[in-house]
Amino acid sequence: GNSARIAGKLALGNQVSTNSSSCNTGTEAIIQAMQRIRNGHAVRMLAGGSEGHSHYIWAGFDAMRVLNRTKNDDPEAASRPLSASAAGFIPGSGAGVLMLEELQSAHARGARLYAAILGGALDGGGGTLAVLGWGPDRAYPASHGRLFRDIVAEGLVVSEFLPGTPALPYHFPLRNLVLAALGQAVVVVEASRRSGSLITVEYALDLGVDVYAVPGPVDQPTCEGSNALLADGARPLVSVERFLEELGVGSSGPSERPQPGGDEGLLLGGLDRGPVHVEELAAMVGLGVSDALALLAELEVKEWVEQRPGLRFERAS
Repeated sequence: GNSARIAGKLALGNQVSTNSSSCNTGTEAIIQAMQRIRNGHAVRMLAGGSEGHSHYIWAGFDAMRVLNRTKNDDPEAASRPLSASAAGFIPGSGAGVLMLEELQSAHARGARLYAAILGGALDGGGGTLAVLGWGPDRAYPASHGRLFRDIVAEGLVVSEFLPGTPALPYHFPLRNLVLAALGQAVVVVEASRRSGSLITVEYALDLGVDVYAVPGPVDQPTCEGSNALLADGARPLVSVERFLEELGVGSSGPSERPQPGGDEGLLLGGLDRGPVHVEELAAMVGLGVSDALALLAELEVKEWVEQRPGLRFERAS
């Protein structure tokens, strides 16, 4: 009801989700909106939740009397109706709506961003090189000040703009040229037809930099641009191990790692002669199909095996 009411009030053309789990009002709505954007069903979404919009809700709470374990034999003495002096529960009422938006769309309209999304490499102990579309002396937006200071302290900030230069829309394509020039390769993980990352690809091709694209579902609008790159001759990135080898980056391949032991080792050994259906493989090593699938999933994550159509598995190449 809340979802339909908000949609009607705001004349929205897309889904608005409002959910609540106890006190986590709207948490699921935000996740659902993120999934819809990620799956290409929307560019931006309003997600929110509301609680206690009617006094009838609180009447229901007032009618509930919660027992404690020491008064099971004397329930009348164990509880009392909800009141101003009752401890442990504070009724409240309110609502909130948050807009989520695809990053490319937000950049295109010059929106102010309130979430730091680039700090994962720093948090994980890695390095981050930030190429800016504005002067190197300021964080943009200002809410990213802490992330900016962390990159300056532990990574590297690069800009071809003079200090004090503001962030303007036409600066970002120029920034993409620097990105393409600095990289040994350009990897497009996911891009729509009008994605700004395709500008970086054009610069990379002009500079002779290799372009890779990650294959995506053919029915997803957010993958149309990256899939088109593959059709035009971009290199497919289907294995991190293989990608690093092509770049000449040292990495330990599967043969150099300790072989899996236990049931994982038995499953891997059953694939020595080529692809095998999961039911046949499970029977071969004496496991249930569900247990074999769970272990094969772990081996796939570790890049020991690859799944083929029809639940057939083979050793990773």
